[in-house]
Amino acid sequence: MRPLAIAAICVTMCAGLLAQQSPQTTFRTRVDRVRVDAMVVEKGKPVTGLGGADFDVRDNGRAVSELEVTPTNDGISVAIALDLGESARDEGVDELIEACQSLANALESRDRAWIVTFTSVFALKAGPTNDVETIRRVLSAAEPGSGSAVWDATFGAVSLTSSVPGRSLVLLFTDGVDRGSWLNQGKALEVLRRSDVVVNGIRPAGVLYGFNALESAAKATGGLVVYAERGAKLEQQFVDLLAQFRAGYILSFAPPPGEAKNGWHNLDVRLRNRKGTVRARDGYFEPRR
Repeated sequence: MRPLAIAAICVTMCAGLLAQQSPQTTFRTRVDRVRVDAMVVEKGKPVTGLGGADFDVRDNGRAVSELEVTPTNDGISVAIALDLGESARDEGVDELIEACQSLANALESRDRAWIVTFTSVFALKAGPTNDVETIRRVLSAAEPGSGSAVWDATFGAVSLTSSVPGRSLVLLFTDGVDRGSWLNQGKALEVLRRSDVVVNGIRPAGVLYGFNALESAAKATGGLVVYAERGAKLEQQFVDLLAQFRAGYILSFAPPPGEAKNGWHNLDVRLRNRKGTVRARDGYFEPRR
């Protein structure tokens, strides 16, 4: 398919999906309950065995009562989005592909995976699948290009994973510098904040530190950004991010009384008397009643 045609499809899909976004449908809550994904790690390893008494959750500054905490043990949906523009040329396509193949090997039979590549436009290469050979074959055909439509690719990957029930993760490999997205940052972040997909980013090792699209997407969803290692360490980073997400928790609670500004609730999730770092989204939109 020609790049121009792919770009047209990208614009059409993004416009249609944006039009469908609404507070009532995109944040997965019951009428009186909020559900938040939380990952807890210590020294890079998941912390397991936690319960409601181990978490301190503040909703708009008010302590949440009757918190329900459920360890996650279901299959997950993961979209692997690879920047084949400048990021790939700086890091090396072969090394990146090997890391993604290691991630594919870590998938379980109950998981679903999508492979998305992007330059100035993004393309769905495979999925949903958990077949390692299919993923390997698609990755081996990946070729670098120009441009880096980070926001379009992130939105596309989130849309794919959120289309099926269950917990969803996007692993985004890019330097985080957007070069030519149809979506702007404001619209993309609004969609991310109304979803319940977690976005984790891996940034090429040679890229200078700076807060950009990658950090913004991770912060909006309760994810994190790490710098890529070399060789086998890069492969392990991909696998570790998947393992940390798989061993997370679902926090469920009733929103405290009181009106939220424009429907937005600020969240602060911490541990009580336990060691570890909690990653969770920093807020949510309350559905209109």
